[in-house]
Amino acid sequence: MKLGDFLKQVEGLDPNTILCVAEVDEAFGSEIAQVEIVNNARQRSPDAADQEAVEFANGQEKAVILRW
Repeated sequence: MKLGDFLKQVEGLDPNTILCVAEVDEAFGSEIAQVEIVNNARQRSPDAADQEAVEFANGQEKAVILRW
């Protein structure tokens, strides 16, 4: 997912809306502890649905990381 895709989905929401992270098909989410931006990320497999599709080093793309 790209940042623009995310922003389109949340456009118009109240700024006080809860933001959390959760695995697919989970009924509960975790609070976000930290937002991190890295400048040298690399998308390893754009079509993959696995949990390690983005590497936070060895690349030239920016990535926004939501840590929980």
